[in-house]
Amino acid sequence: MLDTLLAILPVLAVGAAVASGLRATGAAVSALLAVGVAVALRYPLDVAAARADIIRWLPLMVEILLIIGGGLVLAALTTRTGSQQVLARRLAAAAGTPVVTVLLVVHGITPFAESVMGFGIGAMIGVPLLLHVGIPPARAAIVSLLGLAAVPWGAMAPGILVAAGMTGLSFQELGVASARLSLLPFVVCGIAGVLVAFGRRARLLWLLAAAGTGIVFWLGVIGANIVAGTPPAGALGALVTILVVLAARQAQRAFAGRRGHGSAEAAG
Repeated sequence: MLDTLLAILPVLAVGAAVASGLRATGAAVSALLAVGVAVALRYPLDVAAARADIIRWLPLMVEILLIIGGGLVLAALTTRTGSQQVLARRLAAAAGTPVVTVLLVVHGITPFAESVMGFGIGAMIGVPLLLHVGIPPARAAIVSLLGLAAVPWGAMAPGILVAAGMTGLSFQELGVASARLSLLPFVVCGIAGVLVAFGRRARLLWLLAAAGTGIVFWLGVIGANIVAGTPPAGALGALVTILVVLAARQAQRAFAGRRGHGSAEAAG
């Protein structure tokens, strides 16, 4: 019972800070203080033990802060320059249909942005695209959130870095293992995205396509973890998926164009 109360203490602190009208900085400070109190109560340390733990974890914390800081800077730059919106509009135009847009958001655009920048930015980028192709707002929000399935690699994978430090595994070893276990979540999130977006109108072919893009995403993330390392794996896997989906869409358009041209010649 005590552990449960201590676990929800940071959440309660943030809620109280927001309800009292404090700004984001004040709410964050309140959460940090609450975490400090909870840790001190549950895991009391003497000065020597605390010093040893600080020395042990400080290099890892600095590395994590550098990773997250880079993502925040990139997010701020792309937001101020408008490049996020420009890229999103171009991808939506290339997708052409709502179904392809949903697949791009769940297995491409959202995980790519989230893997690079983190902090839910990927979901925020995906929503306008879905609204643009006629997906209702509530459904668009859920579909975009499903794109956060690649969360182990969010913000260049500091979560995996922390877990590796705590388990004694190497960073890449844990990244590859996480990728291998992600096939089912990727496929399920893709199928769920189509079902949420289109409901009863969803066709079997669309669900199979969602499973296919989930497999492509999975293979891309595994390959990137092995070849390029864990930090960029989510972004590279998502980029591979985007390229494959757009190439398949382009091939479909070319085939339809040739078929239509052939039918016109036969009729003539």
